[in-house]
Amino acid sequence: MGGNRKRMMLLVATTRRAEALEQEMTRRGWLVAPCGGPGPGCPAVARGGCTLRDRADAAVVYLGKTNPPGSLLPMIRCASGGDTPWVLAIEGRDHPPAEFEGGTTVGALTDAGVIADTIECLASET
Repeated sequence: MGGNRKRMMLLVATTRRAEALEQEMTRRGWLVAPCGGPGPGCPAVARGGCTLRDRADAAVVYLGKTNPPGSLLPMIRCASGGDTPWVLAIEGRDHPPAEFEGGTTVGALTDAGVIADTIECLASET
């Protein structure tokens, strides 16, 4: 990366690692901030906001059976809780990106390159 171009930061919220996506975004020059999702002490649960999400240029939030009980609403709040693009990755699904009301859904089994392309496309529109 040349010049004074700011590195974009991606928040990846999941109860498991999203290694393929994290590696792909790092390869593309993004800073990746992994988060284990809502749990004890999570600001999204306690206050409805999160400074990590506020600093992120985009967020990918994984939703599925691995999420702890009661975490669905805080995870959705995490995704949509900023003025930057967000993607909900639905675990156990393999479907292409689909836009809806300010965000995008995609199957978590979708190739990491496709998810990365989606994030970069959304980020370029802001």
